[in-house]
Amino acid sequence: MSVSITLRFVEIFRAHGVPVTFESGWERRGNGQTSAYEGGIVHHTATAVSNTRPQILVTGRNDLPGPLCNFAGLSGGGIHVVAANPANHAGASGGRSMGPLPVTTTFNRRVLGLEIVYPGTSPMTAAQLRTAKVFAKAVQQVFGSVERCRAHAETSITGKWDPGYANGRTIDMNQFRREAATINSGGFLMALSDHDQGVLLEAANAVLMGEAGKRAAGRTAAAIANTQGGVAELHQKVDVLGAGLAQVSEAVSRVGQVQAPQIDYPRLAAEVAPLIGDAVAQKVADVLRDRLAS
Repeated sequence: MSVSITLRFVEIFRAHGVPVTFESGWERRGNGQTSAYEGGIVHHTATAVSNTRPQILVTGRNDLPGPLCNFAGLSGGGIHVVAANPANHAGASGGRSMGPLPVTTTFNRRVLGLEIVYPGTSPMTAAQLRTAKVFAKAVQQVFGSVERCRAHAETSITGKWDPGYANGRTIDMNQFRREAATINSGGFLMALSDHDQGVLLEAANAVLMGEAGKRAAGRTAAAIANTQGGVAELHQKVDVLGAGLAQVSEAVSRVGQVQAPQIDYPRLAAEVAPLIGDAVAQKVADVLRDRLAS
């Protein structure tokens, strides 16, 4: 159950345009408990803002073994899957605002945890906030209610205040849940990897501009391929670039691990049609299908 629920969350993340990467061994990692998931908890790591997951989330600390979360929320808006099985992140429950979640000493096995990688003494990035809302939306879709997504500050019996926006200040979770409940997916095109988006660009140019456009798009695609490594490294250091560059990391997740769903070419054509017209959109979809199959 742990793996299938985790993959359902991954599916929802990707449907909302959130890139997903995986820690090696994610499907086996856990604290030894059997999951009985029925909700989710949002935390902050109390570490520096980063687009890579802190090692502590995987291996734990001296007084608490890892994993310390199921998902890490990266600065660029990506999700890194750390563990499918229960993590040591929630402690006992019974805090000031439990919603429909249970009061129990074995709360870790009841909730999936999202650790947002930022200190909590200042706001998370806009990309992280959107992804956190997508996490809450996934809780709603999987477990039936957005109220089943709580802040650690709401469930903790030891005075935790995460996730925060200033020292000791928790974000407004009622507003957070209201906004999460109405968040829309990014559409099918948003879920394409960088590679597939590049192929789509090349296909569109080939159809719309003929061979000259095809050659230009090919040169563009080659330039993108040659600089992906540099962009990925830059993205780890420059948070201001935002969620756009985070999509670079999705290409990695599609090698091995979990494959993205098959491309629905008629749906793709329908989405592009308002921009370039029905007939041309169908040609673009057909060319894209042929090129990705080759």
